[in-house]
Amino acid sequence: MYVVSNTEVSTRNLCERMHYYRFIKDDGGIEPSYLAINTPLGTGLLGHRAMEAYYLAVKDGGTVRDALAAAREVLQFEVIRLATEEPEQFEQLQRVVQLQNLIEAYSNHYTNDTFKILEVEKVFTTSITQDIFFGLRLDLLVEYTRGDLRGELAVWDHKFVYNFKTPAEIEMDSQLPKYIKALQDNNYPVRRGVFNQLRYRDMKDPTFEQLFKRSKLSDPTKIEIETIWDEQASTAQKIADIATGKKLAAPIRNQHILTCKHCYFQGLCKADLMGTDTTQMVKANFQANQHRYTDYIDVGDAA
Repeated sequence: MYVVSNTEVSTRNLCERMHYYRFIKDDGGIEPSYLAINTPLGTGLLGHRAMEAYYLAVKDGGTVRDALAAAREVLQFEVIRLATEEPEQFEQLQRVVQLQNLIEAYSNHYTNDTFKILEVEKVFTTSITQDIFFGLRLDLLVEYTRGDLRGELAVWDHKFVYNFKTPAEIEMDSQLPKYIKALQDNNYPVRRGVFNQLRYRDMKDPTFEQLFKRSKLSDPTKIEIETIWDEQASTAQKIADIATGKKLAAPIRNQHILTCKHCYFQGLCKADLMGTDTTQMVKANFQANQHRYTDYIDVGDAA
C-alpha cells in the first residue's frame, strides 16, 4: 500500500529529478539540512505554523486576541532561536518580524469572519486505486455562518506569497479540487475551496487589499474533479511503481529556468549532471526528508 500527497504528485509532474531527490533518494528522499527562513519555502513553513496556532486558538473558543497571541508565541520562539543560535542571520530575523507584522495586520483586518472552524491541520486519506491512497493535511475546514454561503463547508489553504496568484492560476490549480474530492469521500459535503493568501513582499504603506486576498474557487464541476482525479491516479501509479522498485528508469531533468530557479536541489542536480561524486555533498548539506506524510500510512479505514 502506498500513499501520495498533492505535493508529491505536483513535484513529479514538475520535474522527475526533483521528485527523485525529494521523495525517493536514499530510501525516502532528502531535503536541505538547513533551510533559511527568508527563502520562499522557509517563509511558508514558518507562516503555516503560526497560522495553525492562530486558528487552533479560534477553534478552541479563543478570541481574535487569543489567536494572535498564539501566533506570536510561535514567531517569538523563532526570534529567540535565531538570536541565540544564529545572531548573524539578520535577514532571517527581519523575515520573522515581517511575518509577525503581517499576521498582526491580518488579525486586525479579519476580526469579524463569517465562519466557524471545524478542523485545523487535520489529516484525511482516500483511495486512488486499490493499493494507492491520496493523503492530505488541510489547513482549515470551515462552515459559513452568515451570508449567501451560510451552512456551506469550504476547505482553505494558506499561501504565503510574494505576488498574489492570478485568476487564471487559481482556476488551473488542481490542489483544491483534489482536496474537495478527498473530503467528499470522507462524507464532508464540501463544494468550495479558498486560497487564503498573505503577501510578504516589501511595500511602502501597503493597503489591506495589497497584503491579503481570499481567492475563492467556484464550485468545480463533477467532470472537472473526475478528470483531475484520473490524471492524479496516472501520476500516482508511476510514483508507486518507482517507490516499490517496479520501475527504476533514470529520472529526467526538466532543466527549465522557471523550474530550476527556486529548486533547492539545483547544485546537487548540476553536480550529478557533470558526473561528480556527490556523496559528501549530500552528507554535508542534506538530511532525510522530514516532511513526508508518514502519518498517512494507517489507512485501513480510509477506503
